[in-house]
Amino acid sequence: MPKMFQHDLFGGGEPIQIEIEISEEQQAHLDAAADAASEDHSICACGQLIVDCDESYEHITSGC
Repeated sequence: MPKMFQHDLFGGGEPIQIEIEISEEQQAHLDAAADAASEDHSICACGQLIVDCDESYEHITSGC
């Protein structure tokens, strides 16, 4: 399943588009992360408040 991502890799203000193939399982992880995200970004992907989660960076970035 092709997935299009946009990212400002070099901080120049113009995002580049990258298209990659992802599996249905990877798409499910992306969907779950999007569902878990709060609008004000105060809730970690695990459901705890970010300030209370010692591993929030790993949870939100999937360790990247």
